[in-house]
Amino acid sequence: MPLPRSARVLPFNQRYLSYPIEDEHQRLPLLHVRLLGPGPGGASFTTIALIDSGATATFIPPELAEAVALRKVEEDVPAQGAGGTFANDLYEYRIDLLKNDRVTLTLRGVAHVPREKDRIPYVVLGRDNLFLIYDITFRDQRQRVYLKPASVAGR
Repeated sequence: MPLPRSARVLPFNQRYLSYPIEDEHQRLPLLHVRLLGPGPGGASFTTIALIDSGATATFIPPELAEAVALRKVEEDVPAQGAGGTFANDLYEYRIDLLKNDRVTLTLRGVAHVPREKDRIPYVVLGRDNLFLIYDITFRDQRQRVYLKPASVAGR
């Protein structure tokens, strides 16, 4: 979903965050985000989100969608992932991107929510939204991700 013309998109960068995977911790391009429920004064939940250049869509764990009472807009939509094809429902969402507990941008759109619990461990920000707004550079050696507004990329 495109941003309103009045929306101001600011550049920012983020160190990779540590995330436990099996018996070790890995550093991943994760952002702090706040998932917002519908309407003003709706429920919210602060969590992490993976910036995933290999994901064509945004995904939200079903437990989080339920916790903030996201609105379902379509049922039984298949998605292909690393573990094969799995069933999803589509939900409208709003997600605040956070940097030092401050909102840098609010994303709005429709996300895939797996019907199977524990299919995904965190929010996944795919190419359907975040990558349309920002040019994103992953610097694995520095363990940083850089987000630059797409309209000023290459200047």
